[in-house]
Amino acid sequence: MHKGADQLSMVKLATLSRTGRPGIRFEFMALGLGAVALATIYCRPILEHISNWGIQDWDYFNFQQEVARQTIIEYRELPLWNSYACGGLPLLAHPLSRLITPFFLLYLLFGVPLAIRLEIVFHLALAFLGAFLFASTLGVRRLGSLVAGSLYAFSSYFAVNLMTGMTVFLSAAYLPFLGWLLVRNGSQREMVWGIALCLALIFGEGGHYNVPICALLLITLSIAWDHKQVIQLPTIGALAIGLSAVKLFPAVELMSKYPRQISDYSGYRIDSLLYSLLSRDQSVDAGFVHGLIYGMDENGIYIGILGLSLVAVGVLAQWRSRWRLLAVFGIFVWLSLGNRIWPSLWSFLHHLPVYDSMRAAQRFRVVCLLWLALFAGIGVHVVGDFITRRCRRPLYGTILEFAILAVLIVDLFAVGLGPWRDAFPIAAPVIEPGLEFRQARTGSFYDSQGPTSKMQQHSSWSGYLPDYYANLGTIDCYEPLPVHPAALPFDAPGYQGEVYAIGAAGSAEIIQRTPNSFRIRAELGSDGAVVINQNYYRGWWTSAGEIIDQHGLMAVKLSKGMHDFSLRFLPITFLLGALVTLVTIGYGIFLLCKSRLPSFLLRVRRGGARLTA
Repeated sequence: MHKGADQLSMVKLATLSRTGRPGIRFEFMALGLGAVALATIYCRPILEHISNWGIQDWDYFNFQQEVARQTIIEYRELPLWNSYACGGLPLLAHPLSRLITPFFLLYLLFGVPLAIRLEIVFHLALAFLGAFLFASTLGVRRLGSLVAGSLYAFSSYFAVNLMTGMTVFLSAAYLPFLGWLLVRNGSQREMVWGIALCLALIFGEGGHYNVPICALLLITLSIAWDHKQVIQLPTIGALAIGLSAVKLFPAVELMSKYPRQISDYSGYRIDSLLYSLLSRDQSVDAGFVHGLIYGMDENGIYIGILGLSLVAVGVLAQWRSRWRLLAVFGIFVWLSLGNRIWPSLWSFLHHLPVYDSMRAAQRFRVVCLLWLALFAGIGVHVVGDFITRRCRRPLYGTILEFAILAVLIVDLFAVGLGPWRDAFPIAAPVIEPGLEFRQARTGSFYDSQGPTSKMQQHSSWSGYLPDYYANLGTIDCYEPLPVHPAALPFDAPGYQGEVYAIGAAGSAEIIQRTPNSFRIRAELGSDGAVVINQNYYRGWWTSAGEIIDQHGLMAVKLSKGMHDFSLRFLPITFLLGALVTLVTIGYGIFLLCKSRLPSFLLRVRRGGARLTA
């Protein structure tokens, strides 16, 4: 279908969606409920033992969510600081934190174990709906759009990432909505604000990898689809920054203190790409075979022989009319090949700011997956139309399309069982909390058999959660940022307590402690300082004295005498970011009300005229 026909189809879809007819509303409601039902069935293995803990990175991400949840519920504070990680680190500002999202309400209501499972189900449903809408807007018929939605949501991509706890890639569920908003025939305002909101959600859910991927997708798709839309990208970027500023500004400050540059060798070879697309073993034990760099969690993208065949049919049938989309697809395949092809587009991109902190070129495969899903949806109709022409019975073609969809879903669900079964095999241990917080050296790894001294494929890769529940911080931490903790564990030779005075005949004690604050009583025999066993970081305020950096630790410089003072973490970057986000949201509400007000007043005027008559 050529571009003009695509646009005509988009106009029809947009018109139908705005009519608000009961039939249309029912159809969208049924589609949404069906997506949730399919996602629930697909995720059945992780729903069987709700309280189980996960392997590898699950400890790290569930720990962050648990600290944030307890900060809000028990202390009624915003989750700004995390005393339990690496001797003290910002929490909200952390690029991997997943707190600026409506889904965080699930954690407050149901706790981490159930909430993360519900969040997975809802994100997969969103991924299905987004791919369905994107395909429909590009002129793919209904059954083909269902194939596209199924292939995008239920290929192994989400399953293998979540198998090892990489929850930040859940935000890839919003990626199809970016394409849908960009190519649909809606108003410019809807497109700009919709895309900006999606980008802000992706970043708020810890998708700092997905944001630069999506930015590149928007640039390439805008140029390929309608180059006039490129001029809207700066506005989209500005609004996305405004909406996410509450986290973005503190995150920039954190990343400036701990800059990270990655130079790992990565990418697919042709054989490893085909293996990732076709191998039915997508489990954590799949191994580094067929030239894979990293495990299946960084490579898996199973669509199977049936899915790949549909893609081939779709490309061969419509490559002339879809060459723009194929050009975008080729760019992201090129990027996914990483350092293993010459010339390497990934090597060039990796020298640019932000992109230089990314690892694993294979992570660009998420865009390739969306395009594979789209062309598979086209392919199923090509096959159905062929059967219809040969048999001269439209019903035969429709039956075959339904059969292909059913077989594809069954195949994807069967392969997904492996990753899901590997994800949460560890029964939650019983841990007694300590009465007073202390910094510990490191938490023990654990697996389904209990604590273990060795990191393995089926074990945790950190011990944050056991330490947190025991009221212990973790100094030697599992952390992607290059942090060098200054805080000391309680069993270190130089350890003097969680707070202590330096100076002649000094003493200090913590009277009250919350996640973001300390109240300390100290007596100094001479001018000196009180040192808190937390990493120094800008953003702390004190009611007395002056906060200083004491060999990497936070300290308060005080005069001789008795002092009863408090400290609170409230960085300027957070306050400024919150203000910018509120102003941006307020501006959006103003525009919405401004556009709706004339029609509202018109309805009121007509109603008054009828009453008068």
